[in-house]
Amino acid sequence: MPESAFWIGAAFREWLSGNDSSSEATKIAVGWDPRLSSFDTSTAFCRGASASDAGPATTPAMLECLLPNPTEFIGAVMVTASHLPMQYNGLKLFSKAQGRGLNKKEVKEVMATAVDLAERHAGDEQQLQPKDDVETLDGFMLPYVQKLKETIIDTVGA
Repeated sequence: MPESAFWIGAAFREWLSGNDSSSEATKIAVGWDPRLSSFDTSTAFCRGASASDAGPATTPAMLECLLPNPTEFIGAVMVTASHLPMQYNGLKLFSKAQGRGLNKKEVKEVMATAVDLAERHAGDEQQLQPKDDVETLDGFMLPYVQKLKETIIDTVGA
C-alpha cells in the first residue's frame, strides 16, 4: 500500500492543481486513524503529494479544514477504512474547490493519473524515505475539538 499511496498522493496533488489553480492555497493535510497500516500509508501519501501530516484525526475534521475561507489547504485526505475490518485501509480524498469528498468520477481521474505516474517513474524507490522530512501540523485537531465543545455547550445550554 505505501508505494501505491505515494503515487496516489502525487496524482491527487496534480488533480487538485488542475482544478484549483487560481487558489493561493497550496497545502494538503493528511490525517489518519489508528489502524496499523495508517501511519506508513499516510507517510507515503505525504511524500507523493508534498503534503503535511495532520496526525491522528477524524474524517469530519479533514473535510472541515477546507471550509473556512480563506484556508491554507486546497485538499485533505483521511487514511481510514472506517467501517471495514482492521486489515483494510483506504484514502478519503477531499477538495476545497468542490467543498466535499471526491465523487467516483473524480477518484477514477486521480487513480488513472496515479497509474500513469507510476508507470512513467517505474523503479524510482525514493518515495520510501524516512518520515522526518514530512511536515507535521502540530495541533491540527484543536480547532475542530473546540468547535465540537462549543456546539455541545450551546446545545445543552451549559
